[in-house]
Amino acid sequence: MKNIIRSFGALAVVLAAISASAQPSTQVSVPFAFAAAGQIFPAGDYRVSLDESNQIVSLRGQDLKTIFLLTAPGDRFQDERSVLRFQRDGDEWSLQGVVIDGLIHPVPLGKAKIAGQE
Repeated sequence: MKNIIRSFGALAVVLAAISASAQPSTQVSVPFAFAAAGQIFPAGDYRVSLDESNQIVSLRGQDLKTIFLLTAPGDRFQDERSVLRFQRDGDEWSLQGVVIDGLIHPVPLGKAKIAGQE
């Protein structure tokens, strides 16, 4: 019985790994600080992944926790690139959308707070 349970556990891990690897993802380098999900993120390299079934984008930076952004499917981009789209207001940048494999996923804009400020 224990062997059957272990087999099912191992199968679940393998299926989860296959599912995770099937999600479109890309590595991006952002040369400026930006706001997303109500937080300020520093310039740097980020891994961006898309869960197409739930329209959720995950954004993970160096030494940062992963944040999740709800998106909606949008229009097609001019080509099949994967990029982040930003909106600029003065010196402040906000993540506006994620384009993965040419499909635009808009990100809701919100007011950003610096950690520790209310």
